[in-house]
Amino acid sequence: MENLMELITVAAEMKPTFGEACNNCGWCCLTGPCVVGQAITGKQYGACGLLRTEGDKHYCSLAGNPSFDEEMAIGTGCDAKTQNEQLAEMMAANA
Repeated sequence: MENLMELITVAAEMKPTFGEACNNCGWCCLTGPCVVGQAITGKQYGACGLLRTEGDKHYCSLAGNPSFDEEMAIGTGCDAKTQNEQLAEMMAANA
C-alpha cells in the first residue's frame, strides 16, 4: 500500500459528507477497520486488511456479499465521520 498518510489525506479531501452517496474514497477503511473487518482480520487499528484499491477507488473485498453488505451498510451512503464532522455536530447540538 502506498504511503498511508498520503492516501488518508487524499481520501479526506474526496470524502463525501456523512450521509451522502459513497464515492469509494476509502477514508473509512483507511482510518480503521469496521467491526466486520476487526472480526475477520483481528486488526483493531490502521488501514483495514480487507481494503482493495483499484486506481483511485477503494473497496471492501467482502462487498457484494449480501451477508456482509447489510452488516457494513454498503450502499447506504457515507457512514463515517471525520473529526471535523463530529466537532461540527457537537457544536450544533450545543448551540
